[in-house]
Amino acid sequence: MSGLALKQGRLEARAQAKVNHKHARCERSGTSALPGPLPVAASRLNPWLNNSFCRIDAMTLNRRKTLSLLGAGASAGVAAAAVGGLAWPTMAAAADELGTGDSSMSDALIIDDFTQLPDSTIGGRWSYTSDRVMGGVSNGGGGYDEVDGRMAIRLFGQVSTANNGGFIQVSLRLDPRTLNADRYQGIEIDVLGNGEDYNVHLTTTRSFPPWRFYKHSFETSGEWVRHRLAWNDFTSDSFRRALDPRTINRLNLTAYARDFEADLSVSRIALFA
Repeated sequence: MSGLALKQGRLEARAQAKVNHKHARCERSGTSALPGPLPVAASRLNPWLNNSFCRIDAMTLNRRKTLSLLGAGASAGVAAAAVGGLAWPTMAAAADELGTGDSSMSDALIIDDFTQLPDSTIGGRWSYTSDRVMGGVSNGGGGYDEVDGRMAIRLFGQVSTANNGGFIQVSLRLDPRTLNADRYQGIEIDVLGNGEDYNVHLTTTRSFPPWRFYKHSFETSGEWVRHRLAWNDFTSDSFRRALDPRTINRLNLTAYARDFEADLSVSRIALFA
């Protein structure tokens, strides 16, 4: 292991220890940890308790029941994805009724249709992070939310390019050894938003440092729309070679690279053949 990688590992371990300490402290007070700044659009969130980085588990946002992924590790630099003490809804039986099931797409590989919360369909859990891990000032959060009749993952907040920042995102780790993404033509996503453009960012086994990625933008509106993003349409500012689907190891839903208010919901992510 190189000296740089070893140092990065030590920093990540130290940061995770801080987050674990905050979670333990909050559990003793009957609340759940929220490292990082109070998110934008938080008027319905419970106020912080004596600046202790805690919040009450039960929360509402824009009159919707939200299962929190909030955890922009501003000081710790770590995304805290899981929140204890919440009753996760059972959505599998209602998937077809809500429009999240799609029996006609039997040749698609479902990455997540948010029917098995808090886990993703393919396995693993989503996490939230922002440019605060590198000194930026963007302010936001992520959560599971029932939006217009569908369970979805929601990304929201204020993106700022100040201090060389400019992103908030929710991320899901993927295993390229079992994903077999090269058998498919690309990604399809069902999205609803506030009319802004957003990005899918893909990192690969060659993405070191992690801000080297492939990207594809997509539009949103106030209605659910399905976009198909072909592998050969992904571009990169860091790599000269085209995206190799066999190397994909992380999928990021990102509000990126300009000053704006973000509000994106995604109810289904799949690979299409």
